Amino acid sequence: TLTFDDAAFWGVFWLMFNLLPFSLAARPRTARGWLNVLAASLIVPLGGMTTYRMVLQTISMITHTIDPHIIALEATLGLQPSFAIGSLLVASPLLARICTGVYNGVLLPVLLVAAVEARRGHRMCLGALPMFLICSGVGFVVYHIVPAIGPAAWFGPAFPFPRDSTILNTPRTTVPSLHFTYVVMAFLATRGMSGPVRAIAGFFLVFTALATMGSGEHYLTDLVVACPFMLAIRAACSGALPLSGIVRAGGVAAGVALLLFWIAAIRGVVTPVAVPGLVPGLMLTTVVVSYLWERALAKREAAYFQLAR
Repeated sequence: TLTFDDAAFWGVFWLMFNLLPFSLAARPRTARGWLNVLAASLIVPLGGMTTYRMVLQTISMITHTIDPHIIALEATLGLQPSFAIGSLLVASPLLARICTGVYNGVLLPVLLVAAVEARRGHRMCLGALPMFLICSGVGFVVYHIVPAIGPAAWFGPAFPFPRDSTILNTPRTTVPSLHFTYVVMAFLATRGMSGPVRAIAGFFLVFTALATMGSGEHYLTDLVVACPFMLAIRAACSGALPLSGIVRAGGVAAGVALLLFWIAAIRGVVTPVAVPGLVPGLMLTTVVVSYLWERALAKREAAYFQLAR
């Protein structure tokens, strides 16, 4: 069986889902063109292998976790969302298989968007592949600030969806959910692309959200934190707009501010749980603000490119 730690797995993955689709999309005609395709096709496999080994190191590097703080935040919702979705997956084996496949194939929409970008010659921000690397690198730093292992590992057999995760063998890579960050970024990048491409990205977005929580890998809070995390990186990498502009600078500031707030809340520096109903209100506000600001950013970029033509 091939695993993420197996060079053969990444070799097959590179050939089938990187080099072949990029070659078909870009259709290089020169040696330089083929070199560019080769370089682009190696980003995800090499990044994936490196990231996989890095996250495993968090088990020995970070001996503590702050899962109880996240659990306390979500207790104010009246239920633990991951438990509810985990129970749903247990009750529906077909849904569980779909979610498992989507979770394991989370990079496929990133690769699809990258291939379409290569074909169109136009990309969002720096492009899907560079954004994948940036999100992974910055996310790894945040992992060390808010180390958590997720409900499946924390609750063990009490979690409805069966897994063999324990606090001793689970990386501290819960906050933010990079799986969710990747699919959100990929879906946003499909603006202006064909209906089937947007549908595939949307499919991965919905089922990745279900899979991350239902599998017990993540809490709802992790997905909420991923929204301002995505906004901050998205705005920072928007090279089409001046960094001093209100939309881009404001997007970075809003994303960082919301991210820092949730880090403070998870670490117990601030205590929104003390006010009834405040946590769900803040979660909704975080998601809405991130969405609206990113949409304003996209509109400003579209206007810029329209004038540049």
